[in-house]
Amino acid sequence: MSVVLDTNILLRLVDRRAPEHGSVRSAVDSLIRNGEELCVVPQVLVEFYVAATRPVEVNGFGWDTPFTLVAIGDDEELARGRGLDAAGGEVGSPDSAFRRASRF
Repeated sequence: MSVVLDTNILLRLVDRRAPEHGSVRSAVDSLIRNGEELCVVPQVLVEFYVAATRPVEVNGFGWDTPFTLVAIGDDEELARGRGLDAAGGEVGSPDSAFRRASRF
């Protein structure tokens, strides 16, 4: 079965500081172990970019464009499992499941 991952799932999967990160990570890992095909549709990537770069004051994540593009997978850093926060510090990584889940 194919499972389309929602924008909120991907945002919490990438942001290891989010309180929901652990439960989201566990759910995605379970889907992978069960052999489910994880998919991300283009609309979700647009929503991800908008929410990620929106300022925190207006219910966004406040990430800068370079970090957001890394999270989406537009950089080799993602493949090495490394992420940077907007200030340039480590925040954990956009997990490899996000990359595996991206299918166009």
